[in-house]
Amino acid sequence: MPWPQPTETWTAGQPVTFKFYKPVAATHHGGHCEFSIMYPNSTTYLVLHQELRYCFYTGPPDNGGKDTVREYTFNLPPNLPGTPHAVAAWTFVNSVGAREFYALCGDIAVIGPAGTLTGKAVTIVNYGSDTVLIPEFLGNYDTGISYYTTNTTNVTVVGEGFGGYSG
Repeated sequence: MPWPQPTETWTAGQPVTFKFYKPVAATHHGGHCEFSIMYPNSTTYLVLHQELRYCFYTGPPDNGGKDTVREYTFNLPPNLPGTPHAVAAWTFVNSVGAREFYALCGDIAVIGPAGTLTGKAVTIVNYGSDTVLIPEFLGNYDTGISYYTTNTTNVTVVGEGFGGYSG
C-alpha cells in the first residue's frame, strides 16, 4: 500500500475543486491545463477536465484577461469507478517562457461502484526528447491545441469499488 490514507476523498458524479493558493509563482500568461486521475495498475492518467489556452486567466492575457483564476470546479463522471487509492494530478504547459511541463499530484480515494471508465489519456508534451515540443504561443493560444483535442489516445481505468473510510 503506497500510502496509509488519502488527503482527499471524492465521490463519483459530484463536484471537486482544485485550488491554487497565492502566490502562484509563475502563471506564464496562461497555457493548457489538465486535471486527471490515475488508478492502481494504470500506466497513465485519465483526463477528468481541461482548461485550455488561458489557465489561471479570465481570458486572453494580451486582450485584458486577468491573472486571477485560482480555482477550478468540475463534476466527476457519475460512472467514475470507486477506489481507496488513486492519484489526482494537475498538469500545465505554459504559453511563454522556457518550454516546460508542470505537474502536481495528490493521493485521493474515490467513493463509487466497481467498474471501468475509458477516456482521454493525459497529454504529456515538453517533457524531454521523447515527447512533442510545443513552442511558445506568441499570442496564438491555439498553439499545440491539437495534442489536447484531436491528436489524443485513450486510457481505461479500473476500480474495485469503494464505499468510504469508517471512523
